[in-house]
Amino acid sequence: MLMKTRSIFIQATVFLFFLSAFNDAFAHPVLTPDEGFSKVKELYLQSPNEALSLLDELLENKDLSKEDRAKAHYYTGLALARGLNKEDQAIIAYYKALTLYEESKNIKGQKATLKKLAFAHRTLLKYDFSIDYFGRVLDLTKGDSLKQAYTKYNIGKTYRLAEQYDLAIATQKELLPYFESQGKTIDLVDTHLELGFSQVKLEEFEKAKYHYSEVLTLADKIEESARYRAKALNSLGHISLKTNDLQSAEKYLKEALKLFQSLNDVSQTAIVLNNLGFLASANQNQDLAITYFKELIELDPANTSIAELNLALEELITLSKQQNDLEAALAYSDQLINLTKPYLELHANLDNLNKQYQAERAQHLIAKYEMQKHLYEVKLKRNVVIAVLTTLFIIGLAFYLWYRKRSRHEIAGLSLHNDIMLYQLNPELYQEVQKERLAS
Repeated sequence: MLMKTRSIFIQATVFLFFLSAFNDAFAHPVLTPDEGFSKVKELYLQSPNEALSLLDELLENKDLSKEDRAKAHYYTGLALARGLNKEDQAIIAYYKALTLYEESKNIKGQKATLKKLAFAHRTLLKYDFSIDYFGRVLDLTKGDSLKQAYTKYNIGKTYRLAEQYDLAIATQKELLPYFESQGKTIDLVDTHLELGFSQVKLEEFEKAKYHYSEVLTLADKIEESARYRAKALNSLGHISLKTNDLQSAEKYLKEALKLFQSLNDVSQTAIVLNNLGFLASANQNQDLAITYFKELIELDPANTSIAELNLALEELITLSKQQNDLEAALAYSDQLINLTKPYLELHANLDNLNKQYQAERAQHLIAKYEMQKHLYEVKLKRNVVIAVLTTLFIIGLAFYLWYRKRSRHEIAGLSLHNDIMLYQLNPELYQEVQKERLAS
């Protein structure tokens, strides 16, 4: 009996072992590296967490080659940075990939990873690190003039973001003849836009106008012609506004607005509406300015920059205050706070430094406008009290004047009655009283 029980137990154990092995093999099949990477490429943008799970499985494989291990770390960085916006964590994965690519002397892998490190650091506002990594890409792409040009373009853009506009211009200006000679029209247009932006910041408006005019000339030769035309027109409108050429500003900005609206580009439409609002203010047309700023804040907030929304609401608060419409100013302050709080709650805990900076700015705006809202409420209450007291004073004064006039009439009537009675009783005495009155 004991032997039979032991035999059944052994058979059951063996059965369970093979069943487990079967499930592991068929329910969760082990992917080859090529199959795994192919699936990761499909997933890392749309389903980054699923991609990261697959990459973790690949990295657990002790037999994975150094090249494939580097590739797994590289794609881990992509899923973290582009799928989840966690650039700080992505950088760690990219470092691991770069180390392995350097050990295996894989130049292509090194170049790709260095570029990703440069972009990730730029997103985190670490511009010096970003420029350093782009510089290392330049060292590895000697002899490839096109890749050198693209890298220099990105170095210039990083200088521009770091507000080092002179260096940005010096780096990107030399790219214009190269892109033109290679027939790279889209890159030529992008470089003109970058140069125009930097020169506006340096208030070199004539040079900036040249670059934006070149964009308008070249735009018809590229895809998304309308978008590039609209960007150039908005920038020309902005320059005209800054140089007080208000007529040209209106022409450029209205054309840019029409193009961006036809493209359903909400974020760029918001920028143009703000410019048109400032233009209307410059023309002393407060009502039109309010119309433009109101149109902006009614755009889809999910696709509108919080900076543009805040700017419009700040102007609406100022304009309402100037028109002594404190109720509207209070409402716009409330709206600014309500729009900013969800953004703050969404981004306050993220590691991304850029989003942290924006969240801190949002917190500052909330504090600022909650205080302003309180001041407007106090002013409104004070105005109500003043209005009530003024009304009561006017009513009191009117009553006093009416009463005084009525009393005079009554006294005058009584005096006349007395005179008549005296005349009837004693005419001579009446004559003497009248003489005394006239003498006095």
